[in-house]
Parts: sequence; C-alpha cells; structure tokens
Amino acid sequence: MLDARRDLSALTIEMGGLPVATIGDSDTLRIGELVFAVGNPLGLVGALAVGIVHATGKQWVGADVRLAPGNSGGMLADAEGRVVGINSMIANNLAFAIPSNAVKRFLARDTRPRLGIKIRALPVTQDGSDMLGLLVFEVQSGSVAEKSGLMLGDAIVGTRERLFANSNDLATALEDAAASNLEKLELSLIRGGKKIHWPVTFQINKPEMEAK
Repeated sequence: MLDARRDLSALTIEMGGLPVATIGDSDTLRIGELVFAVGNPLGLVGALAVGIVHATGKQWVGADVRLAPGNSGGMLADAEGRVVGINSMIANNLAFAIPSNAVKRFLARDTRPRLGIKIRALPVTQDGSDMLGLLVFEVQSGSVAEKSGLMLGDAIVGTRERLFANSNDLATALEDAAASNLEKLELSLIRGGKKIHWPVTFQINKPEMEAK
C-alpha cells in the first residue's frame, strides 16, 4: 500500500516477538511541546535530536528539530516516548513530520467501509449559511448506503461533529471511523430542504492476521 503524495508505504513483517513503539495521538500536540526525532542521519545509527513543536495540523507537524539525510521515515516522539509523527522533510528551517493520526488513517484504507454511492460536490445554502454539499446521484443496489436509507438527491454536508470543507472529507471521515473501529457514522444531510442527522451503519472488514 502506497501514498505517493505523502511518500508513505506500508510493509508487512512476517516475524513475531519484535518490540513495538506506543502510538500517540497527534491531535493532542500543542505548540511549544517537547519532541524527539529518532533516526539514522548520515549513517549514525539511533541518533536523537530534540526540539519543540512550532505548528500542528491534520497534514503536518512542524518542529525545530534538526534532521539530516537518514532521518526520513524515523519517528517523532513526544516527551513520554509515544510516536506522534513520521519525519519527512525540512522546509522553512523546520522539520515536518506526518502526524500519527494521518498514518492511522492511511493504514485504515484497506478496511475503510464503502458506502456504495456516487457524489458530486456543489454549494448548498441552509438557514442562510453557505456550505459544501456532496450530492448523491447514484446509490448502488445492496450497498451500505441503500441499506442505511441514503437516497438520491441527498446532499451530505458533514458529520454530526463538523461540516465538510472539501470533497475528500467524506473519505477521511470513513477512514477515521475504520481507525476507531466504529461501525456507525452519523452524517449530516440536506434532504427536502431540511438539515438532518442520518446514521449509516456498516461492517468493517478487517484483514485476518496469521501468526508466523
């Protein structure tokens, strides 16, 4: 599995008994928090660099950690040793890492539930507010969407927690649900001129793991 945009790939190691790092929640990172980059810069195995967080977000974590060739792909850890990012590049004198929660969503792609709909992004207005709507123009027979009662003409504008800002946010919401092992997601819809919250129930097909 590969994400060329972020230069991420997933590998499977068929070996048991290996030590594993604890994964942290990158959404809880705060500006000024202490972080540590671990890697093999310039061939120096297991080198540690220390810095503080300067920027956080869904896409990147920026810190004034000194990175060098060989650090890319290494972990960015918080003060408790939890992995909060994967070091990726240097820009504007800051080190940028892919947030751990973004990596979780990437790894959840194979288990992401499929709604079975075709959508088209368009602007909608509700109660005087403009928002992005994802218009459902096809519902596949026997799909999760059909079984959950989604209908042609529904405009999906977000989840119960937040509105969508772009057409990729629906896929991100499904990836988050898979990463959290949820089997239900409440979507916010515009149907018949009214905004409603509509539960969509799905079954996440988790890959079977075999001990080697």
